[in-house]
Amino acid sequence: MKIKKLVILLFLIPELANAQSKFGTEMAIILSNMKTYTLEVVELMPPEKYMFKPYDSARTFMEEVDHMSKILEFQTKYILGGQGEFKEQRELIILAPVPKTKSEALSAFETRFDESIALMNSLDESEFDEEFTFFFFRGQPVKTKRTIAMGLRDHVTHHRSKLVLYLRMNGIEPPFYQIF
Repeated sequence: MKIKKLVILLFLIPELANAQSKFGTEMAIILSNMKTYTLEVVELMPPEKYMFKPYDSARTFMEEVDHMSKILEFQTKYILGGQGEFKEQRELIILAPVPKTKSEALSAFETRFDESIALMNSLDESEFDEEFTFFFFRGQPVKTKRTIAMGLRDHVTHHRSKLVLYLRMNGIEPPFYQIF
C-alpha cells in the first residue's frame, strides 16, 4: 500500500510543480475581459479627437491611453515578471514617446494587455506571494505581487473611467459596462 501511494505521489509531483495559479488564471480572465471592454472605449474616439483634453493640466485622450498602456507594461514586466534592471527600465517605459496615431496607440495597448494576460497565466501561486518594494512611492511600501496584480486592474479601471468621461464630453455614447 505504501509503494502504491509513493508511485501515485511520484506521478503527481511534476503536475503539482507545473500547476497554474488559480489566482493567476482568474486575473488573466479578468484582464482579458478588461482588454475587450477598454478597447471598445478607446476605439470609439475618432482619431481627430485623440488630442482632446477637458482642461489645460489634464492629459489628452491619447496620453491617457498611452499612460494606461505603459503602466500596464511596467507593472507586468518589471514588477510581476521581475525582468531587467528595474530603475533603468522604468524610465525607458515611462518616458518613451507618446504614440503619434490612434492605430499606434491601439497596437501598443493590445500588445501590452496580451503580455499581462500571458504573464498572469504563467505564474504559479508561490510567485504571487513574493514581495516587492515600491521604492518610488512615499514610505516605500512592500506589497505582494498578488496585490500588485490587483493594482493593474485598479489602474486600468481608473483611467478607463476617465476615457469614458472624455467620450461623453465629445457627445459620444460609451459602450455599456461589461462586468469582469
